[in-house]
Amino acid sequence: MPCWHPGLMQWTPQHLSDLNAMSLRSERGGHDHAAVDLLISNTSACMRAGRQIPDPTSFALPTNRFGQGYARADVKRLIDRLQRWRADWDAPAPPETNRRAAPSWNWTQSQVDWVRDRTFTIRRGGYVCADVDDFLDRVIVAMAHHNPLPDIASSKFDTSGFHQGYVFDEVDDFLDELSALKPGG
Repeated sequence: MPCWHPGLMQWTPQHLSDLNAMSLRSERGGHDHAAVDLLISNTSACMRAGRQIPDPTSFALPTNRFGQGYARADVKRLIDRLQRWRADWDAPAPPETNRRAAPSWNWTQSQVDWVRDRTFTIRRGGYVCADVDDFLDRVIVAMAHHNPLPDIASSKFDTSGFHQGYVFDEVDDFLDELSALKPGG
C-alpha cells in the first residue's frame, strides 16, 4: 500500500513505472550516467518509502565533455517531470467538502509521561506483566504519533496463575482512567 502525505498526492506504482520507463538516450557530451542513475535511484527509494522525492536541481549532474552520457534533452525532461511531481506533492490540499474533520489526537507530554511512569504492585496471581507492559507500550507509541489509543475496553491480559503479576485492581483502575483520558487535557 503506498504511503502518502495526508490530504496530498501519494506515490503510486504508476509513478515508479513512469520513472523506470523513461528512455534516456546516450550522446557525446551528455550527463554523467552514474550521477543521473543516482538521482533516479534516490527518487525511486523515496517513492517506495512514501516520502517527498529529492529536488532534482540539488544533484550535481556533470556532463562528459568528450565521452558518452545521457542526452541533455532527455535529462532535462526527467528533471522537469520530477519537479512537477514535487510541486504536486507540495501543493495545498484541496478544500474538504462533505467530510468531517479528522479528530485531533494531540496528546501532551505530561499524558505520555503519566502512562510511561505508571507502576503497579507485583504479587502472586495478577496479570502477566509482559502483556500489560506490551499494551502500555502500544499506548505510548500511539500517543507519540498523535494517534487514537488502542481499544482499551477490549484489551485482555493473561493471568499469571501462581507466578508474579501486576495486581488486578490497580491495572483495571488505571485502564479506567486511561479510557477517560482526552487528548491535550
